[in-house]
Amino acid sequence: MVVTQLALVSETAQLTPSQLNRVAAALQKQALRDFSLIWNIPATVDAYTARDFR
Repeated sequence: MVVTQLALVSETAQLTPSQLNRVAAALQKQALRDFSLIWNIPATVDAYTARDFR
């Protein structure tokens, strides 16, 4: 089964990596609950700073 990968990219220096990871964890929880259970689409959410993503 193919897993959908979602990237959360911060383009601001105002968020710490810890804050960004907390948001990614909340989105991951929602992705598991909604994508996997309701739509039968497994998904992961990963956090990146703009610098990491390039």
